[in-house]
Amino acid sequence: MQVKKILEIIVAVRRPLTIQEMAMVLGIATSSKLPVTKEARCFLEYSVTHWPNHIRNIALTSIQKETDQMHRLYDTSGKPFLIWFPIFWKVVRPYIKNPVINALHLVVFNGYAHEVLSILKMDTSDINTPDNTEIYLVILASLNGHKKIVEILLKRGANVNIQGGRYRTTLQAACLRGYDQIVQVLLEWGAHINTQSS
Repeated sequence: MQVKKILEIIVAVRRPLTIQEMAMVLGIATSSKLPVTKEARCFLEYSVTHWPNHIRNIALTSIQKETDQMHRLYDTSGKPFLIWFPIFWKVVRPYIKNPVINALHLVVFNGYAHEVLSILKMDTSDINTPDNTEIYLVILASLNGHKKIVEILLKRGANVNIQGGRYRTTLQAACLRGYDQIVQVLLEWGAHINTQSS
């Protein structure tokens, strides 16, 4: 009953979830000591679907605890990731099977510029490496309208003319959803407008 009460309180607040609340839900869902009720499952599905949007614009640079919790959620080998990611992917890309994705691809997908910088400070070797669906980071950022991340990736060595995956080139990905500011950035970085996709 205590779990149900906690969930009722959080849902009743009708505001974006914090990282702590998301971590709590994952704790409930993964705990072997607590029964996972139907209500907890529903809340888990809501949480994993919407938490990226709720925290995208939060400045995490000065909030170490929240940053650490986000790192745990993005640990692709951890139990929380194995629970939340399949649910999340089924909602955001129901027509594409779950990709084999690393943390860098996932933070680019979700639009977390701070996390992108944090990961790239440790290692830039994946910057021009696609996921298993052949989508490159700069194409993914262009497709999802993350201008700041496109700029970060290009400054860190991403190839503006890289080709791959269903969206083919950075320009095609940005144009697909009408991100004209990203198109301008890509052109300023030397994107070829006449590139033929293979």
